[in-house]
Amino acid sequence: MFSKRLTLGLASIALAGAATAASATTLEKLDFNQIVDRADACVHGVVSNVAYEQVDGAVYTLTTFTVSEAAFGDPGATVTVRTAGGNASNFAVPAASVTAGAPRFFTGGSAILFLEEGANAYEIVGFSQGVFNVGGSGAAATVSLPGATDGRVAVGEAMDLIRGQRN
Repeated sequence: MFSKRLTLGLASIALAGAATAASATTLEKLDFNQIVDRADACVHGVVSNVAYEQVDGAVYTLTTFTVSEAAFGDPGATVTVRTAGGNASNFAVPAASVTAGAPRFFTGGSAILFLEEGANAYEIVGFSQGVFNVGGSGAAATVSLPGATDGRVAVGEAMDLIRGQRN
């Protein structure tokens, strides 16, 4: 009786383990110089749309930003950023996925983004390491950047600091 329970218990654990897909990613810690150097473009943008896609069972978020200003690169008036994870509830097979280290964006949110060119969309340098969220709006909008001596600085000043860092 005991061995039958043990066998059933072990079989259940094996099935549960086989049914769960797990993967791991090692994220390299980047300093600000590395983030700036690896980026193809740097923009200050406001989220105008958030959509989701499923590719081979994996869920991705496609976030479109209206570009307010570019510190460098040639991004155009809008950029679409692809990040791992999201909520694909409107597909034939609904799925949700959370990826540690991947940023989340919401319509109306504002950020300075360091971008790498991907196959069909931009990607964030170093997952969330290349995202600097902006607080406030208009002339009162500020951001915290490494190396900014006064803590939070106005977005325009931040973009100037980034341009100086890039050159």
